[in-house]
Amino acid sequence: MTSIFDQYEQAFQKSSVPSVADKSPQVPTTGFVNLKLEDETPMFTKQKVNFAPTNTITHLVVGGNTIVLAMANNVLLRINLSAPDVLEEVKLPFKLLNLFMDPSGTHTIATLEGSEIVYLLPGSAKTKSLSKLKGNFITSMCWTPMGVVIFGTAKGDIVETEIAQDYNPYIKQLFTINKRIFDIHYTQNVDQSEESLVLVSTVDRIYTFQGYINKDKPVFSNMFLTYLSRPESFIQEKNSLKFSHLRFFAPKDPSRSKLYAWYVDRGLLIQELGSAEAPVLVETAPGVVSFILTEFHVLLLYPDHVTGVSLLSKQMVFEDYYNETHGRLVDIVKDSVKGRVWVIAESAVFRYKVVREDRHVWLMYTEQAKTEQDWVRAKAACQDNPANLDIVTQKQAQFNFSCGEYEASALLWARTQAGLETIALKFLQEWQVDALRTYLKKKLERIHNEDKAQITIIVMWVMELYLYELGELRSGGQESSEQYRILQTNLDIFLALPQVTEFINNHKTTVYDLISSHGDKYNLIKLTIATKDYERHIRHLIQEEQYKDALSELCAKKNPLLWQTFVPTLLQGAPKLTVDTIISHKVQLDVDQLLSSLMSCADETVQIRFLEYSIYSGIQCQLQSVHNFLVLLYARHNEDNLNKYLVMQGTDPSLLNYDVHYALRVCREYNRMRACVTICCVLGLWEAAVDLALDKLDVDVAKETASLPSVHEGGDLKRTLWLKIARHVISEGNDIKAAVSFLEEAEELISIEDILPFFSDFTCIDQFKKAICDSLEKYYKHIVDLKDEMSEATRSAEEVRNDIQACGNRFYIVQNSDVCPLCEVQLVNNAFYIFPCGHKFHSRCMIQNLDSEQRVTLETLSRTGEDSISSSSTGEVTYAAQGKNKAVDLFLSRECPFCGSHMIELIDKPFINEEDIERIALEWE
Repeated sequence: MTSIFDQYEQAFQKSSVPSVADKSPQVPTTGFVNLKLEDETPMFTKQKVNFAPTNTITHLVVGGNTIVLAMANNVLLRINLSAPDVLEEVKLPFKLLNLFMDPSGTHTIATLEGSEIVYLLPGSAKTKSLSKLKGNFITSMCWTPMGVVIFGTAKGDIVETEIAQDYNPYIKQLFTINKRIFDIHYTQNVDQSEESLVLVSTVDRIYTFQGYINKDKPVFSNMFLTYLSRPESFIQEKNSLKFSHLRFFAPKDPSRSKLYAWYVDRGLLIQELGSAEAPVLVETAPGVVSFILTEFHVLLLYPDHVTGVSLLSKQMVFEDYYNETHGRLVDIVKDSVKGRVWVIAESAVFRYKVVREDRHVWLMYTEQAKTEQDWVRAKAACQDNPANLDIVTQKQAQFNFSCGEYEASALLWARTQAGLETIALKFLQEWQVDALRTYLKKKLERIHNEDKAQITIIVMWVMELYLYELGELRSGGQESSEQYRILQTNLDIFLALPQVTEFINNHKTTVYDLISSHGDKYNLIKLTIATKDYERHIRHLIQEEQYKDALSELCAKKNPLLWQTFVPTLLQGAPKLTVDTIISHKVQLDVDQLLSSLMSCADETVQIRFLEYSIYSGIQCQLQSVHNFLVLLYARHNEDNLNKYLVMQGTDPSLLNYDVHYALRVCREYNRMRACVTICCVLGLWEAAVDLALDKLDVDVAKETASLPSVHEGGDLKRTLWLKIARHVISEGNDIKAAVSFLEEAEELISIEDILPFFSDFTCIDQFKKAICDSLEKYYKHIVDLKDEMSEATRSAEEVRNDIQACGNRFYIVQNSDVCPLCEVQLVNNAFYIFPCGHKFHSRCMIQNLDSEQRVTLETLSRTGEDSISSSSTGEVTYAAQGKNKAVDLFLSRECPFCGSHMIELIDKPFINEEDIERIALEWE
């Protein structure tokens, strides 16, 4: 059960340890670092060992997993920490003066009164007297990796020995300094050479011995031998105390310096091994009993408390007071192998658990950093904690910035989570545009693609900086300068970055507006080409009235959509060049969408060429609106082409591409009478066409028109048209010769008697003599032909009459044995039919043999006859008094079922109906 004093002690220790904000290891990517303030686990947490000594504790040594504790009653307790409940008790013969243990916990040596030195046997409660060491008052002992031991004595002797298995060690005195030795330490030299280093402390000096050691024992003899002929190296410090303490620490990280701490009356002197600088003094309160060095702290033991001081900041970091019921604090020791810290009081043992004592080292290194090496050390101390590393990097960036190293600070800030706007403002306040650009570009490289807002800000900002500087140089006429070329190259490299390219593709309008605001036509065109934004590129060329280049770009891309988009504008700006290009490259366009733009074009010659290309050449357009527009232009400017077009379109109204009525109206408006005649013919207004030709044109056109009606329209129409022309010819000049000539042209349609009424009563017809004679001769021949036809018709009628009479006397003989071929039943048993071919059938069988169509016809005839039709139970049609129904008889007897045309029609009919195929196939299986 914990006593009230122990509870108070724990509470007091906890309250005396300051709480420090630990940086969260999770670094967000949203532009800031989330720092979380929380209660920390103390670096040094005291735990009281569950042990109640039987006497006052005087000494404690620890090594590996073993503790040896000495009490005032000359009893040693050896405890294996793996089995702490088992205590090995060793009784010493004399009072204990000093106790030593190697780092592994294997060897334990005790110095007793009377200069007696004993060895505590491993695994046994017995001791072994080391007789060869007797007479030496050992005050300090150092265990080396070579297996030998260096110890110092109260007389100032430095001695080498070895703890052998036979417990009979050799003795080699190495050196004498004639003063009591308090501490002795061994290490390798700091320059990584093969030299060894031995530190020895007296009350007011620290001696340094260095040199090469022997491979054979005694190991250190040669190294100390050199000091017989040369002075020793030492540091001296006035010390009013009658003792001093020297502690040495070698970090596991070889990149960190080894250091030692020496306690004298004015405080703690700390120095890195091999440093030429003077030791750093850490002032301490008087009364220090002992102390130890950890990796980053020194723990000072006072009679009633322990104080922790940072080796970096030289400031106190914690203070731990002990309950006076435990008695006075005796010693503080550290296990050099496992790093455990032990404190003994007169009646209790405590252990300190060291937890992340390096947690704030990075911050202290950061505050002290001046050089690049310092910053590297501070970052290494962050131990890959991203939040801490970010803070160190920001500090370094600020340090470089304050020193005027703007590019270096920009690179560093880009690696941090510092606010983008804050850092950018710093550079702008100093007008460090190059550094700002560097910062933004490097920042962009580290941003995740999901952070669209940051990417947008950075890309636009960097582009703004480049475009601004390029614009300034252009304004100063420095477009050919090296500086301008370098800036342009850097801008091109920036725009080619994947993130930037993706941003531009998604925000083209914004980027283009930015470039346009700086009047940078070169980069605008270059960017549109790079992003394959050909539409904007061509639009820019058109805005600059570079029509030829725009057309060249359209030809190169071969994109119909681009043509369709820009042809209307190009037709206004460069109509002839545009149409020439379209025709030469055979561009396929939707003419209907371009019609309004084409109509607004001022050059009607270009309009006609484009429409002709659309209709005749590459596009083969059949839109009525397009053809109507061409008709209008032809009517205005080119009658010959109009007539050719109308002829090419033909006379079938259903196949025309133009509106006939619109064309007629336009042709009348522009007085294109020949075209009007053609259109009237298309409309079937033949008489109007001939009248128009006679009235507005000439007789030849009228004759040509009159010859056009087709045969199916009737000869009377042609005759009427020719008579119109004849009336016009005769009425115009009453010219007999012309009339005769006209009559010869139309001899098959009109004759002399048709045109004679058109002449006046007093016209001399002598010149018509031949025409009249020819006409009479024709009539005569026609009368003869009619007489011959009548004679032939009479003869044919007589022959038919005779055949009918002969048929009336025709007969067939039916035998009793004759059967119907359809049912194979005797023929005379039922009504039957006999055909001229000799086939004989029952009427009932013939009805059953009819197909569905014939049955329907038969039923219709039966319903209209004299006899009624009834259906039998088997579904067959029977007829009462069939011989009396003349219509039915005629239908059934019209042809033989075997020899008639119906049998021929059934030649491609399958023997089995489709609906019966599957059923019959299953039956056959």
